[in-house]
Amino acid sequence: MAYNTLLNQTITHYASTGKDSYGSLTFGVGNQLSCRFANKNNLVQNANVGQLILYDAKCWVKGTETVNTEDKIVYKSVSYIVSGVKEMVQGNGEVLGKLLYLKKL
Repeated sequence: MAYNTLLNQTITHYASTGKDSYGSLTFGVGNQLSCRFANKNNLVQNANVGQLILYDAKCWVKGTETVNTEDKIVYKSVSYIVSGVKEMVQGNGEVLGKLLYLKKL
């Protein structure tokens, strides 16, 4: 079974565009992404800085999608902030998919 066939759910992704004068994140226009979403609380270590990340949900998307930390994800009217992104790389170096760690807003 191909990875992309498992991505049968939809999220709305809003890329972070910076911060406003109050220090709150601002976001661009939303776009629909195919995904596999799971509500699951857990704790994971961020490989980049070694800090622990507590997340409320996780979501898998295609490897070609551009999703970064501090982007906003909306699934079933619930808003999340991306607190971590992990790439799933095949043996040939191609990024098959991305696992997003999400924290409720």
